[in-house]
Amino acid sequence: NRIYVAVGQAHVAADARHVYISSLAPSDAVVEIVKGTWTAGVSYEGFEPNGTVIFDRVTGTRVGAIPNPPDSTGDRGISAVYADREIVGQMRPGCCGLGVSLYDPELLGFDQRLASRNSNSMARRGRWLVVGTEAGTVEVWDIGRRPAPVVARVDLRAVTGHTGVEDIEVRALWFDEVDGLLFAGSSWGNDESRSRTLP
Repeated sequence: NRIYVAVGQAHVAADARHVYISSLAPSDAVVEIVKGTWTAGVSYEGFEPNGTVIFDRVTGTRVGAIPNPPDSTGDRGISAVYADREIVGQMRPGCCGLGVSLYDPELLGFDQRLASRNSNSMARRGRWLVVGTEAGTVEVWDIGRRPAPVVARVDLRAVTGHTGVEDIEVRALWFDEVDGLLFAGSSWGNDESRSRTLP
């Protein structure tokens, strides 16, 4: 019954207990919007370089932080964050990410790392964690096993015929709970490849 909106360059995710924020600057913040009334609720502010700050969702108080995973240059800047009742996931979005770090949302402890390079987004359905990448692939990981293996992968550039280096970069994933479909949102290419035929 809440929407969390990042102001500035922050990445945000929320579960029933916590709000997770990875930001680039002290001026970044997150505002809670109450569905139905569309009024502003709790505001969350707290910048921590190279980390994702964790807040109590109800009170807005800081309860901890987890380190952002490094990219291939060693930089821990900002992380894309995913959270639900069973996992918290982090990744360095874009060209240089080395994988997905998974945490337990109850204990806020590290669980495992998936070697999903250049990952941008994730969504979970049961034991299946779906990861979308900068390279236009969608991967399914079995996180019920340790270490988690990749059990399926589709290259959206290859199956659509849009094989340019920036034609398809998966930026968002969303499960439709009504019919079980998974939607993968692309960046729609760049200035050279963008057209009506590009997905």
